[in-house]
Amino acid sequence: MGSTTNFFLKSRFALSAKKVPGQAVSDPLHRTVSAARIHENRAAAVKQCKRSWGDNYTNGGTKECDEYPFASTYEGAAENYYDLEAIKFNFSAKSIARGDNQAGGSS
Repeated sequence: MGSTTNFFLKSRFALSAKKVPGQAVSDPLHRTVSAARIHENRAAAVKQCKRSWGDNYTNGGTKECDEYPFASTYEGAAENYYDLEAIKFNFSAKSIARGDNQAGGSS
């Protein structure tokens, strides 16, 4: 997928002054095993991809919405649904090639 810095530079941010978790050892990500929370995180990221790139952000199924923090973390795109103190839109989402997204998730 390229470097994390490159991803952030080309992503569209709903909140430009955010402090995305997981960027420092002192602020790690925490994995969730909740299928419901993973689903909500993905849905919130997809909603942002649609806002930024339109309903056809998948370009006919050739792209997917990649998010950071990952959907499998407590800090994912829907964190503010569960934690009232969490900052809304404190995540990044970008439409990327489907194969790249799937390869990154399996590494």
